[in-house]
Amino acid sequence: MSLKLAQAASTGDRQALEQLLLLHLKPLKGFLTNRLPADLRGLIAPEDLVQDVCILACRHIRSFTPQTPDAFSAWLFAIALNHLRCVHRTHRNLKRDRRREVHPDD
Repeated sequence: MSLKLAQAASTGDRQALEQLLLLHLKPLKGFLTNRLPADLRGLIAPEDLVQDVCILACRHIRSFTPQTPDAFSAWLFAIALNHLRCVHRTHRNLKRDRRREVHPDD
């Protein structure tokens, strides 16, 4: 990736950010698809996760400080991994809560 493009994106250049995200869509989808836990497959589409990650990147781009040409990729994939962990934890907690429910018919 271009360091100049990443620097432009980090300073608020929306076109640069859009270009970077477009370059990463396919690899990001593959990354998330390969790491999607079995219990989430069929419940969450990798495309939805990609969209979430892109939104998070847009929200937090000003906190990104590019140092190397690959810094944006590393930053974006770290966001993706953290988001996937959060989604999995949330799903696991929801599942656990349903098992603890007490039904009056029981």
